[in-house]
Amino acid sequence: MKKIFIDTNVLLDLLLKREPHYACTALVFDWAVKHKNNGVALLISSQSIINAHYILKKQIKEEILRAALNNICVTCEIIDLNKDILVKSFSSPFGDFEDATQHVCALTADSDVILTNNERDFRNAIIPVMNADEFWAVLSTITIKDA
Repeated sequence: MKKIFIDTNVLLDLLLKREPHYACTALVFDWAVKHKNNGVALLISSQSIINAHYILKKQIKEEILRAALNNICVTCEIIDLNKDILVKSFSSPFGDFEDATQHVCALTADSDVILTNNERDFRNAIIPVMNADEFWAVLSTITIKDA
């Protein structure tokens, strides 16, 4: 599992240090950054960056929030929303359009897994879906060569 697509709620858990998932989310991000040269990539949609800013702007000072999101942009590969992704999302089996766009972004990027802490939102996913705790447990049992 080298291409890890990050759902917006995971990003929020990281930036807000929300438990119960923060500890494992931080471990996954640290692991991915450490293994970037081995082909591990964190992927996130441009939509998640925008949504995170919108949600967090009342909770985190603007300059701190912008610096944190900029760091995410440097750390992660950004999957841009485009017309093709939007059109595919409209016809997806997902009831929630935002979840549909996340799923189509993950598929477009050939992600190996979607990391979300709302797994029920991705019941119709074509690729594996895990929460941060489950993903960290899997990482703990494999080597980077297998990842």
